[in-house]
Amino acid sequence: MAARIDPLHEQGTHHWIITLDGVGSRSGTCTPEPGETRYDWYLKIRAHVLDREGLSDGPTPVTLDFGIQLHSLVAA
Repeated sequence: MAARIDPLHEQGTHHWIITLDGVGSRSGTCTPEPGETRYDWYLKIRAHVLDREGLSDGPTPVTLDFGIQLHSLVAA
């Protein structure tokens, strides 16, 4: 299944931030499916950022920081 990393105009259930060496920090929202792990989403988000930066075919930059958490605006 393709990752659902929400466009800027949509609000996902979770907020994420990733910092890659040489790329910098990027953030956004996503809506994980039941059963998906933080690691699943780390891989999807890293691939998404590298693709948007045009770096998906080269060597993978080192991940300096990664976080994903329930968006505080979403009722639990």
